[in-house]
Amino acid sequence: MEHGFGTAMQRRHPTVLVIGDVVCDVHLVGTLEERESAPVFSTSAQYDALGGAASTARDLKSLGCEVRLLSVVGTDTLGRRMRELLRQQRIADTLVLEDAGRPTLQRTHLRSDKGPVLRLDRQRHVTPSRALASRLFQCVETVLPKVDGILWAEGAAGLSDGDLERLLSAAESAGCPVYVGSQERWSRRPAPGAPASNGSVSLIEVAQELQQHVTR
Repeated sequence: MEHGFGTAMQRRHPTVLVIGDVVCDVHLVGTLEERESAPVFSTSAQYDALGGAASTARDLKSLGCEVRLLSVVGTDTLGRRMRELLRQQRIADTLVLEDAGRPTLQRTHLRSDKGPVLRLDRQRHVTPSRALASRLFQCVETVLPKVDGILWAEGAAGLSDGDLERLLSAAESAGCPVYVGSQERWSRRPAPGAPASNGSVSLIEVAQELQQHVTR
């Protein structure tokens, strides 16, 4: 299904800042054999995919948005793999910072011909240093004038609640819509003085609303 919003000659695509934890999803395909001692899973294939906020960025790009992704990875093999996967999707990794003390998050999915078998999560959350949190917020301040909307996705990517409030206040002052959520369900952050929003919208609806925002 084509979800683009017109050609470049007709209109400008919205630029969206996605903030959140990125995850490397490792998919193992194979067979499950029941044994007396313990079930045995034999792997026949493996592939990696973008997860967490990175998958949100990928989906927004497929919906016709220009994407900026702000997150943190470790100085490890998975962190390098995440950068490769982002570049394959033509998503810039210039705002993906590195933290030697923060391993890149990983989920391992086991699947047989009968369906999902098991998911293993390696998600050791480490509180970032104030220096790293300061760098993250500086990135936000730099890119904020250049974006049309913000999605606060899975996890905080190292930003504290106080940083989030500062970010939201700056975005609201700039008239930049903010959405908070994960996967396919997103809640609109109400403007100051406005009543809280009930319910949520899909990522497709977010992309459509942001396209309307830039064409007003």
